[in-house]
Amino acid sequence: MIQFTAHAYLIECLSNLHVGSGDNNYGVIDKQVQRDTISKEPIIHASGLKGALREYFEECVPHKETNITGIFGSDKNDRNMQQGAYRFWEARLLSIPLRGLATEPFHTASTLKIIAQFNGHAQDLRSKISIAVEKDSDKTAHTEYGSLPLYNLSDRARTSIVIAEERTMNEALQNLPIIARNSLDNGQSENLWYEELVPRESRFYFFVLVPEDAPFNFEENFNKHLNNKIVQIGANATVGYGYCKIIKIEQNEQIN
Repeated sequence: MIQFTAHAYLIECLSNLHVGSGDNNYGVIDKQVQRDTISKEPIIHASGLKGALREYFEECVPHKETNITGIFGSDKNDRNMQQGAYRFWEARLLSIPLRGLATEPFHTASTLKIIAQFNGHAQDLRSKISIAVEKDSDKTAHTEYGSLPLYNLSDRARTSIVIAEERTMNEALQNLPIIARNSLDNGQSENLWYEELVPRESRFYFFVLVPEDAPFNFEENFNKHLNNKIVQIGANATVGYGYCKIIKIEQNEQIN
């Protein structure tokens, strides 16, 4: 049995994100985002994430500095099919922004269930990383969903995070931003549709499983080209959607 080492990454959405579900929808929203089949939380399927990372490597990393085929597998047009050595997990939601009602324009929000899920995945993959939260005395954040408690969370970007109840988070996730898009022909509207978005400042996490007997070095061939880099994920790159910063979480690091 092949032994793997799990490496965890954060995805920080620098702009709005639309990774489409591809399903036909006859409701108000024409193009919905991908969602988990059980929790209905926004998600980035592993195939789409892997495709976005591969495209980034092909366009931004000199081929002599990495082994794209060895990592991701053969190109779809390659006759000699080769399976990639790395295994990519789907990107799961870690936090979303909730609009603030006082001095802060928004607050980063998560739930204890989401954080426990992250820690559970890390433990299952024998990773040493974890997220710990500690209540920030009696401080609260005033959001569009009411006053919510603030917790300390060192997530590389902020010192506090709103811990929302499951019901509050579910309501927020069911009411993601919807943008009207229009196709024009000689200045005339030909096609108006509505598109669901994951808002900027949202965060996802994913794991990359690297075989211990891989013939090429993980750090030199993969991580140094990806860590703290900006990768475009999903649709509508030309209008600024899907630009994300990818951040490596070190193995011996506890996020607390």
